[in-house]
Amino acid sequence: MKRQMNFKKCVTGVFVALAMAACSDDGSSSLEYPVDESSSSIESSSEIVSSSSIAESSSSIAESSSSVESSSSLEPESSSSVQVFIDERDGQAYRYVVIGEQTWMAQNLNYTDTATKYSYNYTPDIADTDVWRYYWDMDAKVSCPAGWHLPRFMDFSKLVTTVGGPDSAGKLLRSVDAWYDRQGDTDIYGFAATPTGMRCSGGSNTKAIYMSADYAQYGSLYSFNLEAEKPVEWKDNSGGCYMAVRCVKDDDFYKVIPDSADVAQLEPCKTQEEDNCEYGTLKDSRDNREYKTVVIGDQTWMAENLRLDYPEGAGCIKDDKDSCAKYGYGYTWAAAMDYLGKFSDDAVGCGNDSYCTRARDVRGICPEGWHLPDLAEFQTMLYAVNERHSGNSNLKASNLWQNDSRTVESAFRDKYGFSLMPGGMVLPPVFNNQQTGSSTCLWTSYDVSPRFAYYLLANRDYASMSKNEKLFGCYVRCIKD
Repeated sequence: MKRQMNFKKCVTGVFVALAMAACSDDGSSSLEYPVDESSSSIESSSEIVSSSSIAESSSSIAESSSSVESSSSLEPESSSSVQVFIDERDGQAYRYVVIGEQTWMAQNLNYTDTATKYSYNYTPDIADTDVWRYYWDMDAKVSCPAGWHLPRFMDFSKLVTTVGGPDSAGKLLRSVDAWYDRQGDTDIYGFAATPTGMRCSGGSNTKAIYMSADYAQYGSLYSFNLEAEKPVEWKDNSGGCYMAVRCVKDDDFYKVIPDSADVAQLEPCKTQEEDNCEYGTLKDSRDNREYKTVVIGDQTWMAENLRLDYPEGAGCIKDDKDSCAKYGYGYTWAAAMDYLGKFSDDAVGCGNDSYCTRARDVRGICPEGWHLPDLAEFQTMLYAVNERHSGNSNLKASNLWQNDSRTVESAFRDKYGFSLMPGGMVLPPVFNNQQTGSSTCLWTSYDVSPRFAYYLLANRDYASMSKNEKLFGCYVRCIKD
């Protein structure tokens, strides 16, 4: 009997069937991810100072009933020592706290300048010392000091898992005072989340809500919500509200998403007459399959889709092994990440509807010495081959892709040797009538919420980065370490 794709074991939530044309209810239309304006070093704009020098700063710090000493331990520790840094842009001092492997601001950001309207009901010389300022999404993207950045989902996810998961994070991260419900231990990590809510029509101050750097529906930014005695939530800010900002310090895990101006465009290495691309061969020791590889700029990519079976969340179109031989296996995001830990511990437990911690470069189900590409690596490749302006994709394998009338295109497309195959999107067996020939998708290791992750989506026009339900099946192209 034919083996069916076992998607249900990967799922912790309720599966919602979506048509491929829509891709997701999370606004998965293609978009270019904007560059983050932050550097890798806090020392360039900030100065660590002792508690005795706070009073000498040009801006005072709001008093708190407790403060936390820096520690690399996951166990919360408290101390009478106040740790602060100075934002050199305006001289303001901010408390900060180390939680696990991360360093977070322990109070909300209060930066502004005269050229930008940073806060709701903006008053230049007055800001609520408990709330500080509320930021509009694009202002929030560039609001953090050098050496710090607006948190992404992966930053909040790491924070949540460090303090015990979404059920406990809302209680343990909120401040001792200011909340209407103060039962039990709170703020044992020194994060001091206050119920600032957000500023928009009908907004209320019963939650701590922070802006993130990840895009949701209609180009808005997700928010991270903590509420008294409830699990933390990840919300779509499609209403366009102003929110508070907590910056997190850059570390070895943080990777800047490139801008097109930062990536040199490459001349095509292949024409219909000549092929001067730099190819190689990869042998996967797990099943002895060999794959063609290609060098694009400074990156080395698999030039074929992975064809490795996986115990859960992997399968073929219509459960047809011939389609896997031609296009490769389709994987849920969890399977692509190797959430079962079959090959590494990089992303154990990173399921299709969960918060998780993981390595910076996730091996996933890739062969040893290779890893699942992240958003920055895919975006770098797309800029290098000028894909956005390619007209009909510089990455497509020739003589396979169909046009609108579903006839195979005869024009040459494969200018960089990437040879992208039109394998469609592999859906669970009950929705297995997906046609091949006009689209495909490749998973990244970059998720933007418990339910959604980025993928490379290629259609009849070009390839670009978009978002999709983690439950859907996409293909895998590995990149060399």
